[in-house]
Amino acid sequence: MKGGERMAMLEAENFLEDNSGKEFGTFQCKEIKFIKSTLTENGPVYETIYTKEFA
Repeated sequence: MKGGERMAMLEAENFLEDNSGKEFGTFQCKEIKFIKSTLTENGPVYETIYTKEFA
């Protein structure tokens, strides 16, 4: 994982933790995945770079 990707994931994780007590509506979320998309000559290639599961 590159430094910029790691920083983006840490910022997103911090945002989620900082706002975990706020209500934005109601829904059930069992996990969040960050997906990286790399465009190639044959089309996009998708790769899961981070997964956070919730109890």
